[in-house]
Amino acid sequence: MPYELKVDEAHAILHVCVHGTLTFEELCASRSEAANLLQERHLKRLMIDLRHLQASRRIGTLQCYQFGASYREAGVPSATRIAHVLPKDPANVDNVKFLATVAFNRGVIAREFDDVDAARGWLLESKI
Repeated sequence: MPYELKVDEAHAILHVCVHGTLTFEELCASRSEAANLLQERHLKRLMIDLRHLQASRRIGTLQCYQFGASYREAGVPSATRIAHVLPKDPANVDNVKFLATVAFNRGVIAREFDDVDAARGWLLESKI
């Protein structure tokens, strides 16, 4: 799998770490697994670490829109704060920013960050 899920028990944060290239189906599968784990563990903080995502032409603008617009329909709880850590590969940065903006415009508590520490700090600002 080009992604890994792990829970930071000390901070109650679910981390989705993506590495390599990802198909749209794999991206959706990672979100479904994350949504299930968020619900099972009653977590309200999600960090999606995309720093190691490599350029993929398989995920286009329309798919980024669909993905960003469908967090709730995919089962991510409504009070979940989602931090997207931007890829190092500049070819993917605009797509990630776009899907995070679409999610935010749909009422998802989401932001994008350049580094993990800033993302963690924002997630921990809210006492959940």
